[in-house]
Amino acid sequence: IGRKERTLIRQTLRRIESLTEEHREAVLERAVEVLRARIDHEPVEEERRPDFLRALLRASSRARS
Repeated sequence: IGRKERTLIRQTLRRIESLTEEHREAVLERAVEVLRARIDHEPVEEERRPDFLRALLRASSRARS
């Protein structure tokens, strides 16, 4: 993934901290679906979405090193 995708992940993870549960789920769903489609990944369960974003960010950071 590229710079734009990493930025999306970071912004999403920061933003969800201050959102209501309803808005949090909507933001997570949108971000995960965009990223999932880009990397051709299988669907991600709702409760696993934050973990998916964190793992993707870690993996992309290692790949750049």
